[in-house]
Amino acid sequence: MRRRRITRRPTRGESIFGGIVACIMGCFGLFVMPIGFDPAITAFTVLWCLLAFGMGIYNFLVAAGKVRMGGYEITDEDAPTPRGGSDAQARLTELKSLYDRSLITAEEYEAKRRDILGEL
Repeated sequence: MRRRRITRRPTRGESIFGGIVACIMGCFGLFVMPIGFDPAITAFTVLWCLLAFGMGIYNFLVAAGKVRMGGYEITDEDAPTPRGGSDAQARLTELKSLYDRSLITAEEYEAKRRDILGEL
């Protein structure tokens, strides 16, 4: 069974835009939000600015190619197929059932049985 995983990553333009928006939010925190009136508000303002400028720097690093991002990543993964005696036994049982119901000829039965036994 095949699984497909698609991961979308931001492009260079989106990263630049995100960096600009984050820096604008950081400047909003520096110049508009109050500092000094209440310790809780000051702590929130400092945290706001650190996070906003941190996100801006990260987005600019992604845009510069320092951090691997961009575009789509499509990964096809094959689910592991069990191999072993029980699998071969089930295949041989199914093959015998097809032969007994006259859905395959004796030559086809023998050829496929040799293939299954040869895989062991």
